[in-house]
Order: sequence, then C-alpha cells, then structure tokens
Amino acid sequence: YQRRVRGMFHSPETSRQLASVREMSTFSTQNQNPAQNKIFEESLRARDSIFKESINWQGYSTAGDFSPQETNLIVNYARNDLQQRGSQFDSYQQRFVTLFDKILTTIHKTEPIQLVLTLIDDILIEKPSRAEAFLAIENPLKPFMRLLDRPELGWYAFTLLSRVIGLLLSKMQKVFEEDFALFHGWCREKLNSRSEQDLVIGLTGYQMLLSRPEFRTSLASDLSILSSILLNQAGNSQILYQTIYTLWLISYEEEVARNFQEKSTRALVDTLRTASKDKLIRIVLATLVNLHGKGRNSEIMVNAGIGRIINNLNNKKWGDEDIIQDLQVITESVDKIVAEMSSFEKYRSEVSSGTLEWSPVHRSENFWKENVFRFEEDDFRVIGILKEILTSQFADNTTFAVALHDIGEFVRFHPQGRRVITRIGLKEIVMRYMTHTDAEVQKHALTCVQKLMITNWEYLNK
Repeated sequence: YQRRVRGMFHSPETSRQLASVREMSTFSTQNQNPAQNKIFEESLRARDSIFKESINWQGYSTAGDFSPQETNLIVNYARNDLQQRGSQFDSYQQRFVTLFDKILTTIHKTEPIQLVLTLIDDILIEKPSRAEAFLAIENPLKPFMRLLDRPELGWYAFTLLSRVIGLLLSKMQKVFEEDFALFHGWCREKLNSRSEQDLVIGLTGYQMLLSRPEFRTSLASDLSILSSILLNQAGNSQILYQTIYTLWLISYEEEVARNFQEKSTRALVDTLRTASKDKLIRIVLATLVNLHGKGRNSEIMVNAGIGRIINNLNNKKWGDEDIIQDLQVITESVDKIVAEMSSFEKYRSEVSSGTLEWSPVHRSENFWKENVFRFEEDDFRVIGILKEILTSQFADNTTFAVALHDIGEFVRFHPQGRRVITRIGLKEIVMRYMTHTDAEVQKHALTCVQKLMITNWEYLNK
C-alpha cells in the first residue's frame, strides 16, 4: 500500500515533473524517524480496520436497498486483492461505478462508506485514467461532495475523499465554479488547522487540484497559509514535502511566480537551510528554479542568505542529476544578482539573512563613511533587523558579535546615531550583552556601549 500511494497528475510540464509525481507519497515513511511515521502508522491501522470490519451487506439486500446480484458483487469484489479488483473493475467499469454511486448515496452508516472510498481510492491510485469512468455518469461529484460534512467518517476517509474529489475536478472537462469553491474552501479550512491529520487532508486535495493549470491562480491566494505551514512544521519532513510540492506546482504559473509573496520565498530558503533529506532538497531547489528571475524572487533569495546555503550544497557530492542542474541554475542566478549589487546592498542582504560573519565590509571605515546615511532607508530598517538579530534565540555568537560591532559603527559615523539607537530601544538590549557568556560577544558589547557614551571617538582606542 505504501508503494502505491503516490501522485496522480495527468499533465506534467516536464519529464522530471512526471518522475517527481511518481515519487510523491502522502504517507511515505522512507528515512523518517518514528515521530514522523505517526501519521503513516495511523493510516495503516485505519485501512486494516476498514477491511476487517464486518458489514451486513445481506441486511441491505433484505431491506430492498440492493439486489442480490449487487450484494454479491460488492462482497466478492471487496474480498479480492488489488490486482484482481483492478482487472475486475476494468472489465465492468460502468457497473462498478454505478454500484459505488448507489452505495455512497443510499447508505448512511460509516463503515460501508469508508470501505467504498478505500476501494475507489485504490483503483484510482493504481490507474488514474479510471477516473474517466466515474466522470461518465451524471453528477459524478455529488456522492462524494455530500460526504464533506461527515466528520464521523474519520480523517483517513477524509484523506481518500480529498484525493478522489481533487482528481475528478482536475480531469473534468467543465468544472462548475460552486463545486470548485466548495472543495477549495473545505481544503483551506483543513490547512488552517494545527492538526497534522487535517494538514494531510488539505494538502492532498491541493496537490490533486494543482495538476490542472487553471486552478493554480485561484490557489495562489493561499500562499500565505502554505508559508505558515512551512515555518510551523519545520521538524516534519513529510508535511514539509507535501507543502513545498504544492508550492512547486503553483510556481509553474508565470504570473503567480512573478508575484510570489516574499514570505513564501523566504520560507523556502529557510527550509533549504535546514533540510537534510535529498528528496526535500530536490523539491525546494526545483521550486526556486521556477521562481528565479521572475519578479523580485532572486533578490529576495539573496537577501534571505541563499548564497551561503548554495555554497555549502555545492561542496557536497550529489548523485541526483536534478539537484546538480538546479544548483547550477540557482548559483548562476545568485552570482548575477550579487554582481549587480552595491556594497551596501550586499551588506543589507547579509543582515537580512540573519547570519553575520566577519567579512571585510564590517571593518571597513570607507564602507561606513560612504554608506552610513543609507541606513536611514525604510525608517532605519537595517538597524531594525540588527535589533531583531540581538533578540533572536537562534543566532550564533559570531552573529551577535558582528551585530554589536555594526551598531557601534553606526553610532560612530552617523551624526544622529545615538538618538536612533535610543529611540528604537536598542541601547538596553546592547547593555544586556555586556554580561554574555561568550568573551567575544561581551567585548563587542562593551565597545558598543562605549561608543554610545563617548563623543570623541578618536580617543576610544588610545
């Protein structure tokens, strides 16, 4: 089952997209720790429970809901293995589609509905083209859409439902706006949940919908939600992969890529910074390749510190040709942007990344003399970022030391430096670092405080 749960997209833009689609697994456990396997284990237990459930089909036949032939058909079909069911379905497609439709429409009990959804999902995963048989009947979405407000079906059945409806919508010749809006809203509600199960349900639906290019513009309105998932699920590689896969599909739309939210681009770079699995690195790079050179994306990537990340990745040996090619594309894009940047823009980019090093620019008097008034841009935004760095729980000691040095240099060279630092509340923050446990950080905090207190800088080091 694990091997069979994969993407079911019908019109990949490239051969590589087809390969990635085949790789995608909603419940993949490869290279995951036990905590990240929790959702997969729950899905297997739910599936096993559904097939072990004793359903009184004969009772439905006796009540006149189904004919004896229909009862025998569903009982024997459910007993077969996947290969047998697939062959049987292909031989009598309309007969089975009609029966599935009747069961989902007639029966209200949870167990039969869960079983039929599982049977339908199985055959569609195995061969997505079978969706055409479902689309051949009148109102093909109706039996599925009416189940969206049945929470008692459980999260696993909802995941199957999300995948089936999304696939049918992606393949329909004509999609009614109200059907798309209802399903989109249902999936978006799941994405706004903090539940990992709900996230899987919502992301599964989005992945199915986004295989249809005209849906991508509509779903682009949810970029902010997807970015928040990236930031909040940093430790869950499966959720991260599904989320970025969704962003990757959205990024194929040119207009969407040009207007990609800065928050989303930065979230992708942050994910790349911490990603350790090849599968996750590959999908992030593929998304960034789609975004580079469009709108302000390349500049935002540089400001988010992608240069250092790419350098680290380029120093590794990769057996994946896609990763190698994408690294080359991103490297060339970053190099071009950096070459066009002034020294202050490069400095601002480094500060915006949140990680600072002792590069020459920090200790260059010429830099501070020539650029100190550019710190006034966007209401002293760069100084504000330095403040954010000093109040961060994640920056390293070198970053703290460089930030304290730069604040001191700003005070030293800008005529209103002390007033600016005092106004934005940085003075108290800097003073707290005078008792820092790291000697280098403590030294630069002391020097910075001296610069805040002393007017005649030339006597400072004498």
